Amino acid sequence: MRELLMDCLRIGPAPTRSREAFVALFALVVVGVLLVVMQPEVMVTAVVIAGSVSYLTIRWIVGTRRWGRR
Repeated sequence: MRELLMDCLRIGPAPTRSREAFVALFALVVVGVLLVVMQPEVMVTAVVIAGSVSYLTIRWIVGTRRWGRR
């Protein structure tokens, strides 16, 4: 469990594809819950979602390059 928490907190990708998928799903759920609770304006919501998806996509791409070498 500690490893999954560390994967969620680190900037770079997780060591395996399945753990990175868990991190992405967990991050999207957390962002969704925060947006529902805070209820920001539509434009702020769009920017936060776009930023989150972009960040997670970059993590996945970097991870794909790393996972292929192992």
